[in-house]
Parts: sequence; C-alpha cells; structure tokens
Amino acid sequence: MKNRKAHKGTMGAVLLLAALFTSCGADDPLPAGGPLRLTGVEVETGEGSAATRAAVTTVEAISVYATTEAHVAYGSNPFSEYRLQNNSWSADAAPVITANALLYACHPPVAGVTHQADGNHTVPVSVMTTAGATDFLATDQPDYLYGVSPASGLAPVTATSGARAVSFRMKHALAKVSFRIVKSASANKDKLELVQIEIQSGTSRLQSGTGTMNLKTGVLNGLSSTSLLTLADAARPVVLKEQQATPNVSCLTAPMTGKETVLSFRLKVRINGESAENAHAFETKSVSAEWKAGYHYVYQITVDKMGGSLSSVKIDDWKSDANQNTSIGI
Repeated sequence: MKNRKAHKGTMGAVLLLAALFTSCGADDPLPAGGPLRLTGVEVETGEGSAATRAAVTTVEAISVYATTEAHVAYGSNPFSEYRLQNNSWSADAAPVITANALLYACHPPVAGVTHQADGNHTVPVSVMTTAGATDFLATDQPDYLYGVSPASGLAPVTATSGARAVSFRMKHALAKVSFRIVKSASANKDKLELVQIEIQSGTSRLQSGTGTMNLKTGVLNGLSSTSLLTLADAARPVVLKEQQATPNVSCLTAPMTGKETVLSFRLKVRINGESAENAHAFETKSVSAEWKAGYHYVYQITVDKMGGSLSSVKIDDWKSDANQNTSIGI
C-alpha cells in the first residue's frame, strides 16, 4: 500500500511539472504588465493605398505619448522616444503598461506634447518660416508624420497589459509639391538657370509659419494664411535642360485651406550667366488646385526666352523616387 501511494504522488508531481512547462511555451504572449514594446514602424506612401506602403528606411526615431482611455497622462512616464538600433526599436524609459493605454506617435521626435482633455493632443510644427522661403529641395523642412494603427488607419493605437507589443503606420501631415522645369527647343543654345520660383495663390489658400499638428488627425492648426511661397537658391541655381525625367525642384508645404482657383507660378531665370538681380521673370497661366496632406503634386513648366508655359499637371500618391533628393524625409 505504501508503494502504491508513493507511485501516485510521483505521477502527480510529473503531471504538475508538465502543466507548468506547457504554460510557459516560447510562443506565449508577453506576461501581463510591463514596458511597452514597439515592433515596427512603416511610412504610408500612398493615401489609403496598402499597395504603395513601404517599410521605414529613413525614419529611425519617433516620439510616443501614452494616455488612459479617459485621456489622462499615463502613469509616471507617459512620454518616450523610441529609436531604431540593430533592427530593433527601443526606448530608454518605456511606459509600463498595466491597464489599457491609448498611444500617439509623431516624427520628428519632439521635446514634449501639449495635452488636451479631449484627446486631441498636439506637437509644435514649423513650415516655411524663413520669410516664407526655402531652397529648391526643401533641405531644412521637416517632413511631419503622425502615427496610426496599421489595421484601422486611425489614431490612437491601443495597448493592454496583456498585449503590449504594438506597431505604427506613419502618415504625412504635409503635401509635397514638385516641378519638372525644362527649357524649350528654341533656347537650346542658351544657358538657362533657375534662381527663384514663386508659388502665387490668388485667394491666399497657402499656409506658412508656426503652429501645431494634431496627433490624432494630423491636421495643422495655427499657421498663417499667405498668398505667396518662395523657393530660391541663387548660389546653387538649377540648370534647365530640354529633357527632365524627374522633378528638379521640390518642396514640402502645408495643405491648402481650400480649393485655389487662381494658382500660378512666377519664375526668375538667369540667361547666359547674367546676374541674379537681372534675371528674367516668367509667369505661368493660372490653374486650380487643392493640395492635400499625403499627396505629391507634380507640375511641368516649359521656359524659353520669351516666356513660360505650364504644360502638364500630375497628381501622384506620395512615393519614393531614388532619383530625387532623399534628405527631405521621403
């Protein structure tokens, strides 16, 4: 009888150990409660189009802000910066998730978030603040992005104590406007150099200055309406060719405040080495446009010594072009 009881006790211990090993399998979810894990970030390159999304290559850091479902800052460390290192995202002080959390993200990383009781939290933005001017490649203009759920396309992203691994899809808050500026065959013997292009809005639908970006919607607020944006770089003029396969001028700009029916472009072109002060001015005819966030608008302009003409307009989903400058965050 004693041996029989001992045998039963041994079998019970074996079954208990087996159950413990089974419950701790490698494929189990993260233990409940712990630091937030960021598993991936992608940039949306086509508005609402899954086919044109691409994995992040240039975005290597984002800010993440966590709140409760009641829109209260989450815990003692609601704000953190995640960085991509060795193909892994990490933060020095990730928020510890013990209950449901709403997560907001933005790029470039910021020093802090302005909290709003209704969940429409914001971060500061600056668009063409140098007298409304920028160079021909938007070198100094940040490409503002905000994070949404890859599944729903909406913000915020939700994390729970038992599902602390999340990912973001980053959407563009700005529009990209590009130009393919060429010279006509009648000017083939002349050297034409673009030193300035003015974007003129007859009803002041353009925006510039400082303001905020809503982390939930990506909407920009607080910018100033303007009728003029200037792209100029006399020190590094664009030499115009008869054929131009890709844009030779690009800028990142705030979405228009509504449809513009009187949009035109005024170019200053230096002919055969004359000074920038004596450059010839050419102005296109007016067109209609409404630049929206996340879209790429391409205008082709042909210039000769007698004037300029707008020959084509193309609207693209935001996309990466290896032949274009990559310093503008595409």
